[in-house]
Amino acid sequence: MIDPCIAYMDNSPSRDTVSGLPERMMSRGLGVERFWAYKSEFPKTLDNYAGVFLGGSPHGAYEDLGFIHAEHDFIQRVADAGLPILGVCFGSQILASALCARQVVFRRSRCHVGFLPIHATEAAQNDALMQGLPAQFRLLTWHNDEVSADHVDITLL
Repeated sequence: MIDPCIAYMDNSPSRDTVSGLPERMMSRGLGVERFWAYKSEFPKTLDNYAGVFLGGSPHGAYEDLGFIHAEHDFIQRVADAGLPILGVCFGSQILASALCARQVVFRRSRCHVGFLPIHATEAAQNDALMQGLPAQFRLLTWHNDEVSADHVDITLL
């Protein structure tokens, strides 16, 4: 295992990723150990990890599915251990629903699809991961679900 190593949580029925994120992370020298959260596969201990990455899924974090309940428990354990957690797409949604409240994640009235402008907030300028991004950039988006920024523990970047 390469140090530092992250636990990469696969949340889809297939372990194949369109993005190739695990491979991209490894090509940059980051150790990645993959777990299939969709099949309720989680690390037994967090001792060997510098952080956790929560990947995408065709499901909504608000769905009443066994793997989602199990991942909520896992996310709570990771947060209690003080490890950094990064979630993308479904990963951000399940992170918000596990640590803030299930009702902060909801289905939008219509699908949000396209190469759309993204506006970074002022908070993004001081965020360790997001700092240095332009104030506005275009990004391909395709999602039906959203996380409400109304919760006290959510900072919109």
